[in-house]
Amino acid sequence: MCYGMSKMTIYNETTSIENYTKLRFVEFLEFLGRLAFLKYKLEKDWSFKEKCEALFDDIFFAFSLERNEVTVDIQEVSESDNDY
Repeated sequence: MCYGMSKMTIYNETTSIENYTKLRFVEFLEFLGRLAFLKYKLEKDWSFKEKCEALFDDIFFAFSLERNEVTVDIQEVSESDNDY
């Protein structure tokens, strides 16, 4: 289900049959997101970010890798009403 739902619509599918078996990079990312959401659907108190991180940890563990923590700095940018 995750694979099928992550595929984009294929233009002129009669001449582009090979596109059914290939994932574009953005489709692959959506596939991972859908997989994380489905795998951890019982974890109701987890955010989508936490579900993705748990999935990546599981995948990376199989290859003896580990995920780098990401720090996000949020900056508020607002414009004054005089600029309009």
